[in-house]
Amino acid sequence: MCIRDRVNRASLSSRTMGNEKRKLKINPELDSILAMISDKFNTKGLKSIWGIASVDEEKIAKISKTNEKALVDFHKKYFTRIYPKGTRVDSSNYSPVEPWIYGSQVVALNFQTRDEAMLLNKAKFEENGGVAGGYVLKPEFMLSGNDPQYPSDFSKPLKQIRVRIISGQQLRFEKQSEDIKDIVDPYIKVSIRGLKQDEKSRETKLIEDNGFNPVWKDQEHFDFRICGPDFAFLKFEVFDKDRFKSTRIGWYATPINMIRSGYRIVPLLNSQLDPIPFSVLLVEIQFSPVEEEFPPPTTGPQSGKVSRSITTVSYTHLTLPTIYSV
Repeated sequence: MCIRDRVNRASLSSRTMGNEKRKLKINPELDSILAMISDKFNTKGLKSIWGIASVDEEKIAKISKTNEKALVDFHKKYFTRIYPKGTRVDSSNYSPVEPWIYGSQVVALNFQTRDEAMLLNKAKFEENGGVAGGYVLKPEFMLSGNDPQYPSDFSKPLKQIRVRIISGQQLRFEKQSEDIKDIVDPYIKVSIRGLKQDEKSRETKLIEDNGFNPVWKDQEHFDFRICGPDFAFLKFEVFDKDRFKSTRIGWYATPINMIRSGYRIVPLLNSQLDPIPFSVLLVEIQFSPVEEEFPPPTTGPQSGKVSRSITTVSYTHLTLPTIYSV
């Protein structure tokens, strides 16, 4: 998409051979399949609807604070590519959530760094079958002028979710050498990532010396009221608690709008965002209208009563892929 931009830049820098200047030329066949043309960013618009403007993360964050409506409206007609600021020499990433909130179509990240930004990026594209799907449609109100909405408009909760942590299986260290030195003492951190007014985190109690099949018998549940469900992600993190520090041993994230009510298996990922074989959480998800209270917690399945048969469900609308029969 940005090939022409690179070629144009290259053609501006001439290479001197004697008194003769040579310019690089783009292949006509390659040029014929390019769909977008590089342009300079301006909130008033680009030269053409086929233009795309490259903007660094700092500039887009600055504009979003002073003129969010113009930024959202701009993205209804024109494209931007957001990229990490130049001072990120360590290949760290910025959060892709804010550019998504303001409608940017291409959010570039340092894929060599598998951090939370990449976890959320992976979760985002699972809405369309994974990164190979290529794109995810924005909410309807961000695509047209009908019923326009902006991030600051989401001040009242639109969705209420309860997350109950029931149990875990094979919560282990990523490096096998650590398993020999220590036994996992797990606790779970559940977070909402999205609009600033929605971001919250809660933690379960610690279970000592049991990473193989820990059960949270106190029926721990966390309630979250969400103003912008179209931008929200539910994130699970599993930590091992030591005397002086906590070490994350697995995590997972999924868009709120893709979760169904009921008992769900959370397949944990390692630090490289690859699945950890057989390492999962069993949770219960409930949704309730924001004006109503949740019913009292039900008696969940205990570790000795859970059938080991697994029912596979469709990936189309659900990213938590398996459910234990209870």
